[in-house]
Amino acid sequence: MSRDNEQQTPQRRAVERNPWARLGRHANGMHRTRRGVLASLAGAMSVLGLGGGAVAETTGALQEQTGTNEPEATAWPRPGPDPWRQPAGVAPASEHCPPETLAETWQSPALATGVGSLIVPPAEGGLDQVYASGFDSATSDGGRIYALDPSTGEILEGWPEETSGVPFLWPGGNDLLFYGDVEPASSAVTLVALDPVSGRTKWEQSLPPTKLIVGIRYDADRETVFATTDGPTVTALDASDGSIQWSEDFAQGQNILFPVRQGDSLYIPTNEFDRATQGFDAHLWAIDTAEGVSDRELWSVSRSGMTVSSVPRGTEDTITMSFADQTSGGGGQTELLGLDASDGTEQWSKTRPDDDLLWSLPFFIDDSTLYATAGLTPENADSRGAVTSLELDTGDENWEVDAGSIVLDLQADAENVYSATLAGEVFAVDDDPASSSYGQKSWEKQLRDSSSSSGNSGLSLGCGRLYTGTTGGTVYAIDADDGTELDTFEVAGIIEQVSARRGSVWALGAPTPEGVTGEASENRAYRLDGSSDSQPAEVSVGLDPDTLSLGTDQQRQAGVVVGSAENGVGKYEFIAEVGDIGVATITDVVPAGDPDSSQVSIQNDGSRADVTVDMGGNAFDPGDVEVASLTLSGESTGSTTVSLSGVAVDDDSDEPYDVTEVTGADVTVSDEPGPAPVVGDDPPQDLNGDGLYRDINGDGQLTIADVQVFFDKRKDPVVQNNAEFFNFDEGDPAEVTIADVQALFQDYIEQR
Repeated sequence: MSRDNEQQTPQRRAVERNPWARLGRHANGMHRTRRGVLASLAGAMSVLGLGGGAVAETTGALQEQTGTNEPEATAWPRPGPDPWRQPAGVAPASEHCPPETLAETWQSPALATGVGSLIVPPAEGGLDQVYASGFDSATSDGGRIYALDPSTGEILEGWPEETSGVPFLWPGGNDLLFYGDVEPASSAVTLVALDPVSGRTKWEQSLPPTKLIVGIRYDADRETVFATTDGPTVTALDASDGSIQWSEDFAQGQNILFPVRQGDSLYIPTNEFDRATQGFDAHLWAIDTAEGVSDRELWSVSRSGMTVSSVPRGTEDTITMSFADQTSGGGGQTELLGLDASDGTEQWSKTRPDDDLLWSLPFFIDDSTLYATAGLTPENADSRGAVTSLELDTGDENWEVDAGSIVLDLQADAENVYSATLAGEVFAVDDDPASSSYGQKSWEKQLRDSSSSSGNSGLSLGCGRLYTGTTGGTVYAIDADDGTELDTFEVAGIIEQVSARRGSVWALGAPTPEGVTGEASENRAYRLDGSSDSQPAEVSVGLDPDTLSLGTDQQRQAGVVVGSAENGVGKYEFIAEVGDIGVATITDVVPAGDPDSSQVSIQNDGSRADVTVDMGGNAFDPGDVEVASLTLSGESTGSTTVSLSGVAVDDDSDEPYDVTEVTGADVTVSDEPGPAPVVGDDPPQDLNGDGLYRDINGDGQLTIADVQVFFDKRKDPVVQNNAEFFNFDEGDPAEVTIADVQALFQDYIEQR
């Protein structure tokens, strides 16, 4: 609907000149430096919705999610300053299990001061680089974006990318990396498209000015990038060259926070400061980004006060957003809204009880449940917080627990909701409605360096283990079942960020605030894997089928299969050799999938093939994986073997497997093509010259025994890999199914 019909609260209250006063400036004694304040108050600052993006980009603090709350394995990118980080929300079921023990695999070279965000694309995302970025407002050096080699931690050639201000990163598929560069002095904005590997600038485009944030979203189907700046103003650009497709102002003077895009709808939260009244208004805009639309404003909702959350959450039907009416007395109301996604009408509204807490970050949606947090950092007092479970459709409360402090991050699995707090506590809440302890804490753990807060490093969950870090410089691995400490890793500074991805734990360390310790420390990234004495995963490698029959001058394929690859396949190499080239030769090897690079060398006489393949960002998924196809050609009658040697396989994180078994194949070449024996030693026979081998057991006649054997063996490789010989139902393409058994039985009946 138009702005003339915006929904507003009946009374508009004045806001004190300094909106930070209610949140407080002193927490855990860390107010002495800018970084200390950011590290300890980032969760509280997000309550106001101002500076959340800057805090996140500087300290790696905020963790966002999509409105649909898709799992990590399939959902990247995400909203917020770091689209690749595992967000608050339901932990994905993943084969890429992070380690139980924390041993340093590498640490990066020293990075620029202010680098506070470490971005690890998932294994399924197609990018193999790790990105670190940030900005130090205390200097005039601007910002930096680094691309790191995930195997070594070294800075890749062509990086870092230097920026004027805070770089807000967003991926454009596997071919582009976007960032919005905000010039601090003028608020001028440049949208830049980089090659994500080389760092080369592909194009750049000027955008309308913005004070803090550039909201970037990418539509892969349309190859269009949407950029949101203050106003709010939305600009659509061609991702190939940066040319502007359309740009529209929907208001003026409103500072944007991070938007969410669902389908063709873009939801943009904003804050607006009225200098005359010294008050704030908060807005949520719904914008139609579809092609060929004349009226792009779908609806907007307004409240007196400020947006509490920097990103709205939602489903196809419901959008949730939180607001706070900040008054000079600090007693303003906080409201959590459920809105109809189609027209912005209010479905429900929930205010806090009389506890002065503000609905805040993080919160997420799982199916029909909304998990929300509330918090407050009073002046000269310890912070307080709560975690609440609500029905998404109605806003009705399922349960609420006292968090003891501001909640910095949430994660959940099928049984529990997990929280990390500003006071350095991690706890679990029973979220099973059938449990007698539903809505109660299952366990709680105070981290050992409790004099320091858990900072804003976030909370990651993977394979039954939790990972977090503290401003005391410690990364923790915690058993999610009972809160048992599994292992720790320490650095000389503070931990800005921790995330579990690609089977590893990734951490970002930063200098310690002045006055806490005199020990030198620097901004560095760390990759942590299991202890050095841990055993690599085991796989088998073999040819499938392991028996092949072919005629002279005929070709057959055998797959090279890696069995039980629990962490996928990223690289592999092998040598295939034929025992007797007078019987059969190798004519071709074709790598499967979409390799980043491959080398296939076949001897001129067809005796041997050397194969080396790197899948790059297109690694195979976990399981039994056919990585290549080997083609054999029959030369003359006889028998020989095809063997594999020199076999090596790496997983999708470039960690080597232990190859425990390697098998080849037996090859039989005859004057007449036909399948190998299905049962016993006699091969099937073509009884009438039509190319179909109805005599399954090779005894020279079609009997009911052939039908029975064919039914029993129809799924065996010798049958499935020779489907053209058993295509009794004349299906196209030829494949062996129960219909072929029925057709063979009919042939048996008709011959009687």
